[in-house]
Amino acid sequence: MDNRTGYKLKLLRTKYGLTQKDLANLLNKSISQISNYEHGRRNLNKNQIEKICNYFKINPEFFDNKWR
Repeated sequence: MDNRTGYKLKLLRTKYGLTQKDLANLLNKSISQISNYEHGRRNLNKNQIEKICNYFKINPEFFDNKWR
């Protein structure tokens, strides 16, 4: 994942008033993993992207289809 994708993840999270802990619970990940995703140090897999998109009711294209 590049920094733009991580930025978009953080943008969604903060726009909807979620903490990193909230998102970690949604994805069954640790808070440090969420931080790594947001900073572009780790990649989300397809299932995680789909969970995020379903939760926020957005199109996966928001993430530039990098997960396909």
